[in-house]
Amino acid sequence: MTNHTHSSGSTESFKVTRHRIAIISQWLLTILFLLGVGTVFGIVVMRVNITGNNASTSAFVLSDAESSLTRETEIDLSHGVDAATSPGITADNETRGFLAETVPDRPVIRIPAFEPFSLPTTNGTPAHFPDDFGEVTVLLAATVGCPSCAAEGNFLSQLMTEYEGRGLRVFIVDILPGSSLEFLRMWVNVSGTENLTWALDEDRHFSDTFNIQLLDTTIVYDASGQQVFRDEWVTSEETLRTAVERAFANNTA
Repeated sequence: MTNHTHSSGSTESFKVTRHRIAIISQWLLTILFLLGVGTVFGIVVMRVNITGNNASTSAFVLSDAESSLTRETEIDLSHGVDAATSPGITADNETRGFLAETVPDRPVIRIPAFEPFSLPTTNGTPAHFPDDFGEVTVLLAATVGCPSCAAEGNFLSQLMTEYEGRGLRVFIVDILPGSSLEFLRMWVNVSGTENLTWALDEDRHFSDTFNIQLLDTTIVYDASGQQVFRDEWVTSEETLRTAVERAFANNTA
């Protein structure tokens, strides 16, 4: 009688435990589903906003006086040229982050000298810097849960399908302390950017080497290691395409 009662109690306890596990699993699946929907919605909204911003500025032409006041916000000052004082800078046919080709003293910025290092990636194969760089290399600073990073990753994923055969390499690096490969893999799956190399900046080698201070920092290098483009905000697909094509053009010049 005692054994029968003990057996019944154990069975009942097992059923309760299994029921609790089922409830927790349902909640986890619901949370993952909502995260996925939220990310997709964020990407769509970001794409619409970026497209709208590009449309409003693509034909934007400034006078010299206006340029001295506003154009510096459209030019990548990391090149070391003052947009307000350098000759030949025009706004037409130019996307943000670039200096006009007519600037005669445009300085050449190259990959900084550093000891080669490797970062763990979501696909299990370490990313070797700079040994794994391609004919054109794009670096993007990102983190899990960053909608603007996911949007730019989406743009880069599209470019990768078009230019991978020509030697394009894209490295998206999670720079947030405390991030993990497990969560990063989930984020890659949700964002649909599995064709890109996602890595984890565990010891700040990446951030320190390339002077990364902000999420959404994007850098483009050509085959010689010359920096073609750099900005520190979400970059549109049009601008990324222009940067990549310019880097390829440098390789054949």
